[in-house]
Amino acid sequence: MLASAVAATAELAGFVALSVYTYRVGGAPLLGVLGVARMVCGAALTPVVTSWADRVRREHLLVATVAPRMLLMAAITAMLASTTPAGPVIALAGLASGLHGVFRPLQAAMIPWLAKDPEELATANGLAGIAEGTSVLAGPAIAAGVLLAGDETAVVAVATVLLILALGLLLGVHALAGTIPSAPNARRRMVGDWLGGLTTLVGDAGARVVVGPILAQVFARGVLNVLMVPLAIHLFDLGEAGVGWLGAAMGLGGLLGGPLGLAVVRGHRLGWLPGLSIICWGLPLVALGLVHAPFAAYLLFAAVGVANIVEDMSGFTAVQRLLPPHLLGRSMGAFEFLLMCASALGSATAPAMLGAAGARWTLVATGALVVAVATAAMPWLLRLGRRLSVPVAETDLLRSLPFLEPLPVGTIEHLAAQLGDATYDRGQPIVREGELGEEFFVITTGSAVVSVEGREVRRMQAGDYFGEIALMRDVPRTATVIADEPLQLRTLTRVEFLCAVTGNPASVGSLDALALDRLRTTGR
Repeated sequence: MLASAVAATAELAGFVALSVYTYRVGGAPLLGVLGVARMVCGAALTPVVTSWADRVRREHLLVATVAPRMLLMAAITAMLASTTPAGPVIALAGLASGLHGVFRPLQAAMIPWLAKDPEELATANGLAGIAEGTSVLAGPAIAAGVLLAGDETAVVAVATVLLILALGLLLGVHALAGTIPSAPNARRRMVGDWLGGLTTLVGDAGARVVVGPILAQVFARGVLNVLMVPLAIHLFDLGEAGVGWLGAAMGLGGLLGGPLGLAVVRGHRLGWLPGLSIICWGLPLVALGLVHAPFAAYLLFAAVGVANIVEDMSGFTAVQRLLPPHLLGRSMGAFEFLLMCASALGSATAPAMLGAAGARWTLVATGALVVAVATAAMPWLLRLGRRLSVPVAETDLLRSLPFLEPLPVGTIEHLAAQLGDATYDRGQPIVREGELGEEFFVITTGSAVVSVEGREVRRMQAGDYFGEIALMRDVPRTATVIADEPLQLRTLTRVEFLCAVTGNPASVGSLDALALDRLRTTGR
């Protein structure tokens, strides 16, 4: 998270400097081109990088995004110092920002692998949001301070140094998540993985309800990115450094709102909270178009920052819990791709809106659009809250199984929602030796007898489990299990069991040891 905050600080400081430079060189139209270039590059790179997020170690991918950014920012520094034309500068700036855009979905895909329960997941996302809020404050503030004493070149040079620091921090990161070996024909696998992530995201009704209002808000953020410079310089007469100070005010709001966001997200209000926070994000934009005092602009940007951090915490946590864990890396990449497209559309639209309606009415119209979309989605978001409620008994049952304990909270919750029920009378067989295995079983009440070739080898009680050997090793059942008294079981299908367990080396190792022990016990 510290590396993420430092890298984001570098990105935002550089963006403020490049926005000021672009506006000075080519006005709002060229500033719109910068915004589009940043998002188009991100939209192009995100599918490529995140398609591998479930197949290689994600910390390696994070390093692979920061190291090139460091080199690109160094090149931009040299270009600005040598008065290179704006075109190459914008192209490299877009590529650097595009690589930064890949960072967030990779980080979001790593967090659930490190959390052990829903509250820890919400806390981790909350801390990530606070770290991001800190960068939103620090990046523009650094840019504003350097611009008071120097120029855009100095700001970009500082951003380069920050990226060197972020790279050093990332080299010490070692995630717990396992990886799936890559398959032959890497290009086809990459396209298939990314399309699978996009299909998973848009195919889930709950995820669509959460993502829709977020896309409207990100479109508005793209518009605001273009308007920031004319707002600061012309509308509120704050000068070039004012661009940085307005961004810093948004970051300060995010930092101050971090504890609020952490408290409400940990309260499991994940149904309606994303929608409400997006409404509160759009209302200050409407107010910005109606006020004239500079101090009001700072206050309203701070209000946007508060709403933004709550929306990020609640929205990302909701999406993480709605999507299948084994597809989370590529799905979060598809999510980020859609966000970048929405932001690019906002940046591309902003100059025309600015020319037709002026800055004030552009703000009013954009804010009203965000409020309308989020308000329309609220009835569905309220119903979604019931789906996001944690199945406590089922989660506790699965967490009690030693080989599932290393799995992330998202995987456990997903498995808990997939558990089936089965009931057997005394003397009734549950599985027979030699038959194909399609289910995994956990005993909740009653007892059962395990036998091999008619010879009893052990008895099982509530909390015991069986059926894993046939699934893990793809072999026929190695024993017969018969109910010794009325028996109640919870079951998992082969697909759900294998998708959850095989993605984590610790779980696989624990199951292998268990299988060897059981096979020795039965004499096999």
